[in-house]
Amino acid sequence: MTTKCANPNCSTQFMFLRGGRLFHRESARVANRSGSLVPVRKVEFFWLCEACAPTMTVILKDGNGVTAPRQGAFVQATL
Repeated sequence: MTTKCANPNCSTQFMFLRGGRLFHRESARVANRSGSLVPVRKVEFFWLCEACAPTMTVILKDGNGVTAPRQGAFVQATL
């Protein structure tokens, strides 16, 4: 379960689904249990808060969900 915004630079806590954007990643692998192969399904959720969702997205990199700027999104620089 997700507890905060997926943006590592944001500390907004996940409390309600009314704002922001929810992403899910589903993977299927094969696990070895007692010498037999058993399919295992895993679902992970990532949430971007209302402030981060317009300028960021969640992508998969090396099998993990990471945040990245959205293409064509206006990113305001802070000085």
